[in-house]
Amino acid sequence: AYLQESGRAGRDGKEAYALLCHAAKDWDLLQWMATNWSYDENHVDGLLDLLEEGPYWGYTAELLKEVNRLANEGRDEEKRWEIGALELNQILSRAAEHGVIEFDFLPGKVALLADDCKALGGLGQVQGGRCEIDLTKLDGPENADRLAGDLYRDWKNGRIKLLRFYEPSIRVVLKDRKKKRALRNWTKERKEKVQERLEKVRAYAKSPGCLRGFLLEYLGASEVACSGCLYHDDGMPPWSLSYETPLDVIQNAYQPREVVLEFLSWLHDRRESWQEEGNKRPFNGYGATRITKTLLGEEHFWVGNERRRLPSWLVQSHYFGKLAFVKNKEIQRLLDQLSGEGLVEKRPFKNGAVYRITNAGRAELERLRRRVRA
Repeated sequence: AYLQESGRAGRDGKEAYALLCHAAKDWDLLQWMATNWSYDENHVDGLLDLLEEGPYWGYTAELLKEVNRLANEGRDEEKRWEIGALELNQILSRAAEHGVIEFDFLPGKVALLADDCKALGGLGQVQGGRCEIDLTKLDGPENADRLAGDLYRDWKNGRIKLLRFYEPSIRVVLKDRKKKRALRNWTKERKEKVQERLEKVRAYAKSPGCLRGFLLEYLGASEVACSGCLYHDDGMPPWSLSYETPLDVIQNAYQPREVVLEFLSWLHDRRESWQEEGNKRPFNGYGATRITKTLLGEEHFWVGNERRRLPSWLVQSHYFGKLAFVKNKEIQRLLDQLSGEGLVEKRPFKNGAVYRITNAGRAELERLRRRVRA
């Protein structure tokens, strides 16, 4: 996605930048995803153990239940790992690709409108005025396929008023369990390739050198010489920031001054939400913690040993996370700066302070908006 989106920048010949945001916790999550797949060897063995007893013909939900049961036999409760239908389909597809099994989907449950369900030899049950048939009750999938064809022809000829195949059955046959080694090797190689790609992405994100040349080399370009990039021109995009970047450098990239004033103005206009929270005292402003946590996009915060959550109307607002790349202390410093300029009123409250926008702050906000429009 990054390659696709960043490639669109600068097509009009004007100066353009591509921004890749990442944090340490992102790499931890991606590392976990690269090494932990959605199923393990026990699930594959569970399926193969079931097929050792003979071909399976039934429904996916029942097959899934059996695979999970066999995969978790002997496991402690806290180590149980149950997969879903998506993961089961992945196992079936990979095992079939490597010649371990073969499977196909066949007609299963059928609903129809007919004059007499008894004519179907006891296969049909009347449910809500219609006849429902479970074709897996027949002796073998070949007979089920034959009956499904007969029903379809009867419907085409008008002898059946309504016909709907609404749940397919699945037939799975074990071909060669010895080929499971090839499947295991493929899975191992796949994980290694995913890990290798992840390391490439990490190296790109943290590279201090020419990123254009890095991408060209990764894509196999023969010529990787570069000119005009930030590295070779010693340039600096507006968001080349770090957690220690001073507020005045961040100013041009994120406009936190305007965002904070807009947020405080929005809060003032939503004073009714203050009453809905059960507050009986008059609205005098919001505390720094709620303001900073909302702008940083952090839903929970601590008050002493108590973990609290921001009100849902703040979390769902478009201000939630709007200054996610600005450090907490910088937002606090900006609040105090705006207070010193008379644009925000700061009032002591309990062990801290609350803030609200002043008339001068609203006038400054309008001035900033006019400058943007101009």
